Amino acid sequence: MNEVTEKLLQLREAKVRELMRYQNMLEAVECELKSIDEQICNVNGHNYTSWTLKQSPILDKECYLERKCTVCGRREITDDQEMLNSYSVRLHSIK
Repeated sequence: MNEVTEKLLQLREAKVRELMRYQNMLEAVECELKSIDEQICNVNGHNYTSWTLKQSPILDKECYLERKCTVCGRREITDDQEMLNSYSVRLHSIK
């Protein structure tokens, strides 16, 4: 291997180590943010979006309702038939 190739490989290794260090730092910050979001929800309660109708990925004809907290990302899912019927009626009245 010539000297130029060797120096380039050393530079590449240094950059890979630097990238790994930054990725580890980013993961630590993401964990801290998630923890802060969870604390916000513990203090103030979850801030859910409205229910949305979803189709089951397993059963083609099965549907459920889902909503998501805009702060921490927690999802709530229900297959409550009364809620599904009510949601379905509202959808048909919009069309």
